[in-house]
Amino acid sequence: MIHGIRQAYEPIKTKYKYYLQLIKPFTVISAFVAVLLLSFYAKLPLYIGLTLSTAMALGQAFGQAVNQIEDIEIDRINKPYRPLPSGKLTEKEAWRFSLSLFILSEAFVIYSPYYFAFVTILNLLAFFYSVEPIRAKKYIWSVLWMALSRGALPAFIVLGWNPIVLVVFTWVLAFQITKDFGDEIGDKIHGVKTIPNTLGKYSYVYMYSLLVVYSVLILYFHLFNLLPTIGIGLAIPLLTKYRSITDNTYAWNLYYVGLFTIFMLLLL
Repeated sequence: MIHGIRQAYEPIKTKYKYYLQLIKPFTVISAFVAVLLLSFYAKLPLYIGLTLSTAMALGQAFGQAVNQIEDIEIDRINKPYRPLPSGKLTEKEAWRFSLSLFILSEAFVIYSPYYFAFVTILNLLAFFYSVEPIRAKKYIWSVLWMALSRGALPAFIVLGWNPIVLVVFTWVLAFQITKDFGDEIGDKIHGVKTIPNTLGKYSYVYMYSLLVVYSVLILYFHLFNLLPTIGIGLAIPLLTKYRSITDNTYAWNLYYVGLFTIFMLLLL
């Protein structure tokens, strides 16, 4: 049995950096920090905050890995250096790793039927965002899918109904599209409709219009401590043309920074 465990662990041990690239650690850490800060705001017991944030971070990793598996042909055009199109990992290895992430994500909240059910829903949303028969990402309305699964639902799980849920939903709806800048050619060739490859320069109108809605919401709900995030929102569209070391644009990085800044400022 021990020999079998060692054999299963060996591929990850020798290719760990490629598995890390598969899950995009920046997004995983961001998800963990954001949910943990939300749990502090909601005054949840520490063990719930830690287990829930870990479960959602692992779910984020699961979604990122599945997305890269399903997007391997697109990445041969847009990002051929990634672990799968470059041959550094096989699809079989990636699927095994993804399944492990899914199981771990579910295991961290098995103590609570409520959290277990919602984490399962989030993981299924992450899966079918990339995988047929739904593959939501190929449709332009996938921005709503992401705003629900990456914004509203995680906040709702922690807070229940709260104006913050609507505020976070709007932030994600506005700026999650930054992940698609720079990928327009490969996406279009493979029939994936995104805001950037559909609206072109009007994508900036889309983002700034939703930033106005976001600003109105935080004023309407008297969330004045969130006002600094408007400045982050103003800067995000200006950085869509610049690639960062995290594989996407600086705008995408700043979108995540803004997301957990929202939760951090709630504690002040």
